Amino acid sequence: MSERPRIALAFLTGQSTPGRTALSPAQAVVMASMLPAPLRVDVARPTTWLRQRSRRLLDRMHAAGRLSDAAHRSASAELERILAGPAPADDRDEPPEEEAPTAPLPPAELAVPPAAPSPQPAAEATASGAG
Repeated sequence: MSERPRIALAFLTGQSTPGRTALSPAQAVVMASMLPAPLRVDVARPTTWLRQRSRRLLDRMHAAGRLSDAAHRSASAELERILAGPAPADDRDEPPEEEAPTAPLPPAELAVPPAAPSPQPAAEATASGAG
């Protein structure tokens, strides 16, 4: 995991990251809202989906007591500045498609083998004509 998502995760989970520059609540919310496809999101041209998801997450953090009223107002204003760009021509209210996995599949020897069929009792094997 790269540094910025690690910092965002630390902020959202309430863990401190000593010696690191922290993201603001609005920045962390935008990063978290980009999931499931962060490489397909363009913050300079935010979709309606990203705007709604970011606002909803910030409001949920406030409702859960993670942000004071003053911090929520400040983060809301910053969030509007971050998402102030024009909507893309293909604006939509649904999330972008998920990213295709980039990690290689495990080698065949590490793959889980299929379950072996359960053996038939000897009496059933002879009754079915196997003997």
